[in-house]
Amino acid sequence: MLDSYYLMDVFVLAIPNFEEVNIAMQDQSENAKKINDSMLDLGGGMLQIKKSLWETYAAIEQLNEAAISLRERVSRFQINAL
Repeated sequence: MLDSYYLMDVFVLAIPNFEEVNIAMQDQSENAKKINDSMLDLGGGMLQIKKSLWETYAAIEQLNEAAISLRERVSRFQINAL
């Protein structure tokens, strides 16, 4: 049979381990929240980049259309030699 002093020693020795585990779990929880916040920020940044890329694409399309139109108009001109 285990005596009460032995059980008390085991319990007293285990208390610091519980505290260390508790602190480590709190740290892990805080770090997980930081990761989550960073991922949310990244997602917002990616949406802004996507929007900017679509705007850039639209501007390029407009420039291409203007270049085609300009090319057509210029092709109608003839330069007469003096």
